Amino acid sequence: MKKKGVFNTFKGAVREDILKYCEEKNIKEGEFRPVSIYQWEDIYNKIIDEFVDKTNSYKQGLHWLNIDYCFHKEKKIQYSYDSRDNWEWILNLREFVENAEKQAYYLVEEGTKFWIFEGTLERISEMIYEEFFLQDYYIVDKKYQWMITCNHHEIILFVGNGFCMEDIKKRLPRG
Repeated sequence: MKKKGVFNTFKGAVREDILKYCEEKNIKEGEFRPVSIYQWEDIYNKIIDEFVDKTNSYKQGLHWLNIDYCFHKEKKIQYSYDSRDNWEWILNLREFVENAEKQAYYLVEEGTKFWIFEGTLERISEMIYEEFFLQDYYIVDKKYQWMITCNHHEIILFVGNGFCMEDIKKRLPRG
């Protein structure tokens, strides 16, 4: 169990830290890997097209500050959760989405950059819980139906369709 105030080991080079974590834990490429340099821009732009409302702050791209008012009407926020003092929620990630056996994209924000990885929800949730829980991140369905995002204030937003809302509401009650 994570204790309040315990920070992760992030040193400022998130991509390298994630790759080092994968190597140390012997995580296979089929379970988690960075997307290729030829894919990342298309993936990022598709996420922008699917989730960011172009009428407000579009030029800023994907950013947690835009979330409250920038998503398309059909991809609205379904649920929000303040995860402070409960980092364990991420270990139940597979229970919160339909088709949880599929892979997803994992975007980690580092300054003005995004590092994009793809992997199983199990691996993504383990990595976030064990090492990278204080990073701004986005988990996006590879069919771009839903997004889960967490900012550095530890506010979790479930955006779009394809969530098991009963499980989310039962396991992540609002304060």
